Order: sequence, then structure tokens, then C-alpha cells
Amino acid sequence: MGYLVDTYGLIEWFRNNNQNYKKYFENPEKLYISPLILMEFYFALYHEYGESQTEFLREIILKNFKLIKINQAQLIESAKFRSKMYKKKKKMSYTDTTIYILAKEHNIKVLTGDEHFRNLDNVAFVK
Repeated sequence: MGYLVDTYGLIEWFRNNNQNYKKYFENPEKLYISPLILMEFYFALYHEYGESQTEFLREIILKNFKLIKINQAQLIESAKFRSKMYKKKKKMSYTDTTIYILAKEHNIKVLTGDEHFRNLDNVAFVK
């Protein structure tokens, strides 16, 4: 099983050294990332640590993770899924709904501890 890693998971592993993520990050050929997650992660680190450290980690991610590109049809499905979640009182971001759709289409799971994903199928929920 492969995993599309959410920003939450990246921060837990790379910044917080959360050992609950260790078993997932030990096998990088099964790790995926989207451009939106890369952007969110870059912002979070750049804001806190500056360019040098952020670029170092970005290079590690791009070297070890498979990048999943996003097309227009996936964005449309993401918008529909976001609407469905809003009706259930789950206010997921566009990034969250997009990676959820991407993971489902690629038969992989979203790896996260973000509460918006709790109890959704196709998610490896790790705190």
C-alpha cells in the first residue's frame, strides 16, 4: 500500500520527529506527494526556519516521494467532495479534499493525523 502524505504527516515526521510515523517513512518508494502539499509544507517550514533548511527538506522529499500531478477533472471532483463534506459539517480545505480524491484515484491512502480525515475510508490516521 502506498501513501499520499498530508502536510500534517510531513510536519509530524520532519519537524516533530513523531515516531508513530516511522514505519511509513521507512519505505520511501511507497510515499507520494501532491504539488499542493509541497506548497503547504514549504510555507510552514519557510515561515519558521527560512530558505536554507526548507530547500534542504524539499530536495529530500522530491528525491524520495513520487509527485502526483493534478488535472482539471480531479479538481472538479475535489470541489464536489468538499461540498459533500461541508454538508456533513466537515470544513475541509481544497488541499485536503484534493489529496483525498488523488489518493482514491491512485489506490493509495492519505497519511495524516488531521482531524478532518478522522473516520474517512482510504485514510491512514496517525497521531
